[in-house]
Amino acid sequence: GEAGSTAISQIIFGDVNPSGRLSQTLYPKDFVDQVSMMNMNMRPGPESPGRTYRFYTGEVIYPFAHGLSYAEFAYTWMKKPPQKIDF
Repeated sequence: GEAGSTAISQIIFGDVNPSGRLSQTLYPKDFVDQVSMMNMNMRPGPESPGRTYRFYTGEVIYPFAHGLSYAEFAYTWMKKPPQKIDF
């Protein structure tokens, strides 16, 4: 489209890091048997393992925001940081 060349140049010059991340949590297939569709409580309790990535306490297939980055990072110290900083 119209902004395609801008998007490509931002990737090439490192302004953005394209990645494929999940926008939801993928639960096991028996999740629907654990939670009544009439129970809308988000937090876990005796009748529910919880809902959403924040409150679900069971095992998940893939967690929220799981995915790949197309960049690799390596960190090294350019010089040793000072042991003491005076203000």
